[in-house]
Amino acid sequence: MSLTQTSTTRNLKQISINSLFLPTKKDKQQLSIIDDVETDNIQSLQKTTDLKTNNTTSIKLLNGQRLSQHEQKQDSSIVKQLNSIQNIWWGSVETLIAEVLRSSLSNMIESNGSTKADEAVSDSVETTISLVNFTGNDIEEPPLKKLRTIADDRSRSLEDRIRPILSCCICLDLSTLSLFQCPNGHLMCSACLHHLIADCMLKDQENACPNCRCKISKMNCTRNLAVEKIISELPTTCAYCTHTCPRGEIKYHESETCPERPTVCEYSLLGCDWVGPSRCLTSHVTTCEYPKKTGQQLLDTIRIRKQEYDAEKTYLETALDLLLTHEIDANDISLTPMHTDDFSAKLYFETSPFKALECEWKLRVCINDHTSHPHTTSTRWLSYQLVLASNISETIKLKFFISKGPYSNLPALKFQPIISHFEFNENNTETEYVNLPISSQECNQILSSSSMKFRFWIIREMSTASL
Repeated sequence: MSLTQTSTTRNLKQISINSLFLPTKKDKQQLSIIDDVETDNIQSLQKTTDLKTNNTTSIKLLNGQRLSQHEQKQDSSIVKQLNSIQNIWWGSVETLIAEVLRSSLSNMIESNGSTKADEAVSDSVETTISLVNFTGNDIEEPPLKKLRTIADDRSRSLEDRIRPILSCCICLDLSTLSLFQCPNGHLMCSACLHHLIADCMLKDQENACPNCRCKISKMNCTRNLAVEKIISELPTTCAYCTHTCPRGEIKYHESETCPERPTVCEYSLLGCDWVGPSRCLTSHVTTCEYPKKTGQQLLDTIRIRKQEYDAEKTYLETALDLLLTHEIDANDISLTPMHTDDFSAKLYFETSPFKALECEWKLRVCINDHTSHPHTTSTRWLSYQLVLASNISETIKLKFFISKGPYSNLPALKFQPIISHFEFNENNTETEYVNLPISSQECNQILSSSSMKFRFWIIREMSTASL
């Protein structure tokens, strides 16, 4: 076969293959028809979506217009109701004022029988109604009411007008105790000042005046003697009778001269339990049966009194025996404030190690038995614990107590010492906490001071073998 034949056969094959894949005219017409249909469908879909969006917007606009119209109707109905209530109230007020004024001037109308009185009534009604201007929001005070309040203030007593000026800014009362003032002049009684400083110390905060929030302490708070003298001259009423006298003399009157003060019978030591006013004492003594009793009948009462006196005698004898022994030691201690390592740190006081009876000791003082948040309670107490800080090989029996020392910064503090007993050995080196015999007010005074200073007594008990 020649080359020309082979080339022709190849061309024919290529034409036949192309004819298989190329579209015909009919195919092109059908494709164009399908494209036109699809474009028409897309345009119709776009139109439907546009119609839907327009419908939703129109519905929203209609709903908004309906809501606004409904709210306007509600507002108008509420305003109408308020106006009707206002008109009804104001009409009733006008009628009441008119009735009161007409009733008050009815006597003048009857007595004079003239038309001038009636005109005066109508004029007064109009003037009283015009005094009150009801604006819907507030009511202006009439000038007559203002004059009446001023007159009431003037009619108050001197004590009622001066009381809020001279009162303590914490307890809001006229105190009979000493008064102090902060650097800005706000007054505080001594009890409230000590309580405030003690609270701030328990909360570990700075002391501040409750009015002006300036820093206060016992150093910068000065005593105001002028206010104390003014308060002592203000009148007050006796607690037992209606007698009034200056505050500086009320204690003497209530304890010595008041006829209604409570008194006991002169024969109370014999067992008479009568308690009554002082003016009835003489009449009771004349009829009291205890002076007429025999010794046998009064024997039980005398025995009870003797037991009380014997208890005091034994207390004094033990104190004297302790002072006569050689195994006694006294130390003037100073307690410094410290805090525990807990999450909510608790305040306590501790001394530095001191030496007594050839051993080293420590003293700890806690507030309210280490209860949490003692600043939230008004009742407070102090308790102390003796700790042995040195090693011992034998048991030591001790007696110990705390008293007010010569270097105490609280000279007015007075308490009766309580003697405690404890046996120290290798295992028991700490005593239980012993309460100090002081009141809550005295506890606040101690806490408000810069440091606690006491005298600690420790006595070794003598064994029977040594005696």
